[in-house]
Amino acid sequence: MKSVVKYALKLLGSKSNLEKAIQDQYRIVNPIKNAEKILSPELLQPVIWKHEDLTLTNLQNSRYYNIWKKFAGGHKKYSYFELYDRLFTEFSGKQPKILEIGFDKGASIQAWKEFFGEESTIVGIDINPDCGQFDAIKQGIHVRIGSQSDTQFLRKLSDEFGLFDIIMDDGSHLTDHVITTFNYAFLHCLAEGGIYFIEDLNTSYWENYRTSNYSAMDMVLSLSEMTHQFYLENHYQDYNINNYKFNYNAPLVSTILSEVRVFDSAAAIYKKSHYPPLVFTTEQMRLVNSHNAS
Repeated sequence: MKSVVKYALKLLGSKSNLEKAIQDQYRIVNPIKNAEKILSPELLQPVIWKHEDLTLTNLQNSRYYNIWKKFAGGHKKYSYFELYDRLFTEFSGKQPKILEIGFDKGASIQAWKEFFGEESTIVGIDINPDCGQFDAIKQGIHVRIGSQSDTQFLRKLSDEFGLFDIIMDDGSHLTDHVITTFNYAFLHCLAEGGIYFIEDLNTSYWENYRTSNYSAMDMVLSLSEMTHQFYLENHYQDYNINNYKFNYNAPLVSTILSEVRVFDSAAAIYKKSHYPPLVFTTEQMRLVNSHNAS
């Protein structure tokens, strides 16, 4: 929508208040500007930063890298290989269900099948009908054509395959798509104990991908704050074991969001139901233990 309006204004030869309003609405905030208000000048001092593994030597021990490089058409960020190994290896060989949003030329879904094992179910979605060629039901690779921002399409996926253990968003990277997809899929498509992995968060800082008031990074930061929302209304005495309330009012997301990890251009969001906060001393612990033993 933004590009259409800008194109129309260009044809009309005017730079109106409407165009300025659109630019302001989707303005991209330089992280340095916010950091300068909080972080010390020493931490923000300019340094020379260079990549020292252009020969990819350090990737040779990566399990996913050694699988992925066998398939043509791949395109990956260097830092992702270590992340994949670290975050996803625990699911390997355990018959996980994986949903990959956006897989283009097919290298990734084929690599994921080998990475997660023969009994895994790999589902790839893309808007490009040509991606249907990678559908391989007998191998446990399923391709569906549709838009990630279509919640009815996402619902049909979970109806067909059940809940997924890992959802990877490597789709359009348009901010409204990323946010819409997460809001639906985290709740309705991701299994308990699952990981929602968002790739290419760097696009939050690129104008061509900014299609909503808030960026994907804004969403990740909001999720981080929701892990602490409880403390806005509750202090130590409110969740001390001696005068525990047992029932607290909380947003649903705070009760099922267990962890948010942020990396270079990526975030891993963990879904796991958990208890409200509880605090106790060693003396209180001993009283509880002695009571349970009696």
